[in-house]
Amino acid sequence: MALTKGDIHLWDRLRKMQVIPSNPHVLELGEANWHGDVPLPPEIVCENPHDPFAVARAFYQHILNPATLTSIDMDGTEDAIKLNLNKWQFLRLPNCPFDITINSGTAEHVFNQANFFRIMHEWTKPAGLMVHATPIGAGWHSHGLYIHTIELFGLLALANEYSTLLTFYLDVDTGHIGNDVSLYARSVMYVAFRKEQDSTFRYPVQTPKRISDHPHFFDGIPGWFGPQDGYLQVYADAVRTAPLCAVFVEVGCWLGRSTAFLAVEIANSKKVIGLFVVDTFCTPGNEEMVNELAAHDGNVRAAFEANMSRSPTPVSVLECASTEAAANFIDASLEFCFIDASHDYESVKADILAWLPKIRPGGTLAGHDYDSETDPGVVQAVNECLAGRFFVFGRCWIVRV
Repeated sequence: MALTKGDIHLWDRLRKMQVIPSNPHVLELGEANWHGDVPLPPEIVCENPHDPFAVARAFYQHILNPATLTSIDMDGTEDAIKLNLNKWQFLRLPNCPFDITINSGTAEHVFNQANFFRIMHEWTKPAGLMVHATPIGAGWHSHGLYIHTIELFGLLALANEYSTLLTFYLDVDTGHIGNDVSLYARSVMYVAFRKEQDSTFRYPVQTPKRISDHPHFFDGIPGWFGPQDGYLQVYADAVRTAPLCAVFVEVGCWLGRSTAFLAVEIANSKKVIGLFVVDTFCTPGNEEMVNELAAHDGNVRAAFEANMSRSPTPVSVLECASTEAAANFIDASLEFCFIDASHDYESVKADILAWLPKIRPGGTLAGHDYDSETDPGVVQAVNECLAGRFFVFGRCWIVRV
């Protein structure tokens, strides 16, 4: 329930991704206070800077500009609503369901875990955000009732079709923020979900069925993706080598053939990987695409969404130009980005320069159609922008950052 450096980082990233609802109704499960491990950002003004609860409220007022801020806490200030989160609450709170619900270090102190996550789900609007900060690692053995696992949040997302917007870890002893939990004995895991469906809460189940493969269905979708030129193998390897929590971006998805393969690979990996796709859905690149546009009134997004209706992984769509989409992600936040959009020199160069800074150290930037005969613009842009840094597999160029 204490806001730290990790919370500043989390909300700054969500703000830059432009996923925070405007003037949201916000619910805190556990009234936040300011931990004080880092100074309050100078642009935030608090009338009572010595009161950690007042400082936390000032932080949320600045970063979220909420229409309302409601807190539930049995031991909170007089402003907090006193409810026992071990029990299902039939009480209908004002402004419920909320645009944003926040679990900032509360869940591990509640005995009835199923009830806690059900409340968070049921009291969040469709398209609303659910934000978690929870201890992870052996160093928390005397902290709360539970130490959570990455698998728990992966199963929650899978069971309830949440989109994973971001994940990262804070080492509380050093203040280091990163993507590899294995480095830290006392870490806080931060996870931001978007609730995509207006549905009742589904309890996650960890059984042998969980590891059985979802069948691939990309073969039934028109397009050019397949094993013949390395494309499929690059996607499979990206999922296999990704950390347990990551964010992937596919720039250029068209009708969804490659996206469908990637979504199934992610689901079968049991990893918590947020998947974003970027496309204008209206830019023709060849005669086949011109014909598809003509058959779909100039925009194929509806066809993409119909093709992806079988996806076992939620897919977040950014319908805009590639460079515009890149501005929604902070630097060093992506594990994997694959570029297969416009193939002319200027466009490929702009895409590489826009997305390369977004890849975290150890992550991968890659793209398709590195072929001097068919796509000389791709080859020229890659050679100029990534000289000495990339290798080629099939017709795919690959950079390990």
